[in-house]
Amino acid sequence: MDNQNAIEFFEGQNLLYMQIFGNLRPVCLMWACELGIPDIISNHGKPITLLELVSALQIPPSKVGFVKRFMRFLAHNRIFDIHESQEDHHELAYALTPASKLLVNDSIHCLSPMLQFMTDPFLTNAYHHLGEWMRGDDPTLCETAFGTTLWGLLEKKPSYNSLFNQVM
Repeated sequence: MDNQNAIEFFEGQNLLYMQIFGNLRPVCLMWACELGIPDIISNHGKPITLLELVSALQIPPSKVGFVKRFMRFLAHNRIFDIHESQEDHHELAYALTPASKLLVNDSIHCLSPMLQFMTDPFLTNAYHHLGEWMRGDDPTLCETAFGTTLWGLLEKKPSYNSLFNQVM
């Protein structure tokens, strides 16, 4: 393989990997909100160290490394900032960004309900029916996936209706 073909191969592989693993971003956002990390950092009043965060989350010691990687991933995606704590021997500390401030539950512009709705496994399963819907006669993807319109689904599932209303 010559140099140009190797570059094109690498670029193609990179693009496909970004698409294949692209679902990790919303899922990690969902986990962060389920764990209450934006609220914990906000209530802490200043950047929070890994050990303080793990303590607040009541995470078992065996999973501290995972939390560190998880927070680094979210920081890489600009959901949290990483600072060097001056108080704790230059230990890394996590702070809110403009994006994660919108996930704090007390915020008047809180987007957590939208995130919860848009990442719900039952609802996102509809996208697995896209090919079937495109070839079929149903007017909406929701009708192919769930046998009813979105409004019918919300009527049948009060918990989704309540969440949808929060989103709106």
